[in-house]
Amino acid sequence: MNDYARVNVKEFYSGKSVFVTGGTGYLGKALIEKLLYSCRNIDNIYVLLRDKKGERACDRVKQIINSTAFERVRIRNIRYIEKIRPMSGNIGDENLGLSKENLDIIKQEVAVVFHLAATVNFNEPLKDALAINLNGTEEIIKLCKQMTKLEAFIYVSTAFSNSDLRKIEEKVYPNTLNIEYVRSIAECFPNDEYVISKLVGNKPNTYTFTKALAEEVVLRAREDLPIAIVRPSIVISALKEPSPGWIDNWNGATGLFVGMSTGVMKVMIGKGDNVTDLVPLDIVINLIIVAAANCRRSSLQVFNCCTGKSNPITCNQAETIARRATYKHSLS
Repeated sequence: MNDYARVNVKEFYSGKSVFVTGGTGYLGKALIEKLLYSCRNIDNIYVLLRDKKGERACDRVKQIINSTAFERVRIRNIRYIEKIRPMSGNIGDENLGLSKENLDIIKQEVAVVFHLAATVNFNEPLKDALAINLNGTEEIIKLCKQMTKLEAFIYVSTAFSNSDLRKIEEKVYPNTLNIEYVRSIAECFPNDEYVISKLVGNKPNTYTFTKALAEEVVLRAREDLPIAIVRPSIVISALKEPSPGWIDNWNGATGLFVGMSTGVMKVMIGKGDNVTDLVPLDIVINLIIVAAANCRRSSLQVFNCCTGKSNPITCNQAETIARRATYKHSLS
């Protein structure tokens, strides 16, 4: 039996405070809910939230709490919700835009950091994608190095950060471009699509390109911090938790399947025998939580959270499943 099998996850989180970025996102809500539901003795869950459209961070956290994802937590004990502590800030700002008071709280109390925040717009202007996906990660790492109780830093990347490679192992692949050079090009040619496309190279978009750069930044910090990288593939609705089939958006594969089922999308270009790498939400969340409990300093762990060869679903199979579901549960 190895060290990972002996870790008691509930005991690991008992009495510990965690810090979450991207808490209002799909993964973020599910992560917070699972921590509250399964790790009952967890201390505080600090959530980085930016003021948005006149709504303060404290108001936005209420949207998380009132989400249908938290129904079983509310039923069990409403007081668990009180452990969610919003912190006003912005992932792209220096020191995450946190006040000195909140920075001190994070530095002195937090034991686990979950960095989920990212722009997932595939075609985000490179300058903007760098500001969030790369600069934000650098700011998180800088803060982590000042935390007195830190035991784990989990960076949530994507299985497609190295999609230009035929085989992707559980390791960080070095980039051939200097990061400062990339920043200078993005600054000098923000709207030049030709220049940006040449810079991005074989990466399909600025999203995967900047996530790969961020992985390199995380790799460099492994000597100073206990770090793990989790790379989900295409995240779909929940298998079991917080409830079977739970989802709160129309992004990605969900929008595609709904478009097919409603007849809005009639044709899609692609190869039917290609693998549609779909992974349920709760599988990803459970891995993220367990990965933190197994972090080791100076030993960066990378986890590809995808179907791989174990349970692949091809595009043709996905279409068949969607067709059967449409016949059984008509959306008209």
